[in-house]
Amino acid sequence: MLGYILFQGNFGNIYDYYLIGYFLPFILLFSIGLAEFSTTLLGKLLLLLFFVYFFRVNMIPIRAMIKNPMDGPTDIKLGSQIRAVDWVFENAAGRGVYNVDVYVPPVIPYAYDYLFLWQGWKKCGESLCGKVDYTTSMIYTLYEQDPPNPQRLKAWLDNQQGASFLEEEARFGGITVQRRRRL
Repeated sequence: MLGYILFQGNFGNIYDYYLIGYFLPFILLFSIGLAEFSTTLLGKLLLLLFFVYFFRVNMIPIRAMIKNPMDGPTDIKLGSQIRAVDWVFENAAGRGVYNVDVYVPPVIPYAYDYLFLWQGWKKCGESLCGKVDYTTSMIYTLYEQDPPNPQRLKAWLDNQQGASFLEEEARFGGITVQRRRRL
């Protein structure tokens, strides 16, 4: 809680990855507390009751999340991301070299950098199916919906439209992929 109270940066926006450093200490403190409870018979009984209550309360939302296919127009999941990346490789086949530009709400597209490297290596080896880092005439843009900050996505799309024109588009849940030609 103290970390939340003292947080001043990013105009008050707090993303989950800002708290990565908190998880380990919380897990350790929680584990130490549970270990202290387990030293007596009453403590073991309280732990058993706690876990029964905890699992009963959380089973319904967990079951709903597991059964949710996440195929809605704004849903983003690993399967949709892989389908979008595969579409780029299949669409680019035989068209020469190309670039990829990605917009994701946290701004840093590490997940897609990894997916393009992983899938490209798996499909084409070192050539990465024509994906290169230097500027080319063909560019694939990939973007995810950003409901809390639509102005950021709009600015990014306006920048893309000013520098290239759309040739083809595909959607995979909340992910849109476009093949563009630079002006």
